[in-house]
Amino acid sequence: MNCSVGHMIRREPRSAIDSGINKSQADFTKPGTLVGIEIEMENYRNLGRNLLYWNYTGDGSLRDNGVEFVSRILGSRDIIPSLLEIEPWLKVCRDSWRAGIHVHVNVANLTVEQVMSVCKLYALMEPLIFAWEGNDRDKNNFCPPWSTIPTHPEALAAAVATIRELTPTKRADPDENLRILTRHLGGLHKYTALNLGCILRFGSIEFRLMRSTQDTNKIAQYVQLCAAIVNTGAESVDSSPLDLLSGAGADRVIDLLGTPFLKQVRDYDALVWEGVHGANIIHVADTPTFIQPLVDDVFDTPLLGEV
Repeated sequence: MNCSVGHMIRREPRSAIDSGINKSQADFTKPGTLVGIEIEMENYRNLGRNLLYWNYTGDGSLRDNGVEFVSRILGSRDIIPSLLEIEPWLKVCRDSWRAGIHVHVNVANLTVEQVMSVCKLYALMEPLIFAWEGNDRDKNNFCPPWSTIPTHPEALAAAVATIRELTPTKRADPDENLRILTRHLGGLHKYTALNLGCILRFGSIEFRLMRSTQDTNKIAQYVQLCAAIVNTGAESVDSSPLDLLSGAGADRVIDLLGTPFLKQVRDYDALVWEGVHGANIIHVADTPTFIQPLVDDVFDTPLLGEV
């Protein structure tokens, strides 16, 4: 299954800003990573300045002159400068439980098998990420966890299973792959912690679980975490992070992501182990012989870590 997502959707995103203008900045994420950041805020006030990295538009779903700041496509060296630029604007706005911060990470360069691997890593880390974010975001209707509503990963797993069943010739046909992806992902709603529906439109996946904040340091950590899950998950197709968890524990998984701030969360080790349940749900859906199972069939499918 060598056809990339970008090849299927005829979209290969590029950074809209030449990161060479920020030569003094080190790479903040893995080089080559492309992200987009959306920050919703209320009580917007225009500072009367032109922005290099951001556009902004009114958001009718928010209150008191709500606004959404939307970044350009950002390369690894653009992330910190972009947050420094938007920080004064955030300081004169107000955050709200209705408002969130959404991070798009490019997956156009990945295969659907790699995206599925990203999903498994995300599901493992989901309880810890929600605990790190706080603000009861796991109870927010705009970003319910996959562990409670796994519609998105199940839809992707069904698409992957269908593609696996194709003949080798059709499996390499981007148009055939796109038809399958559209059939399974095209009707997904965006209100979930990790939105896969935007794969078809933008070639990205959208992390939606963070509440809006004026704290650009935390936003930077959030962006770094989202990018790390995609990059690490894409590299783990043949070596499950669940196997690493069983062998080396939660500390090693967090170290692999390069996100030490997650260890500041109380009981972080137990929270990663809590994520095994959600990851196993996705593993069951993604087994190569996957057919929508009866309840009894689920218990006949080996879970990750079982012989």
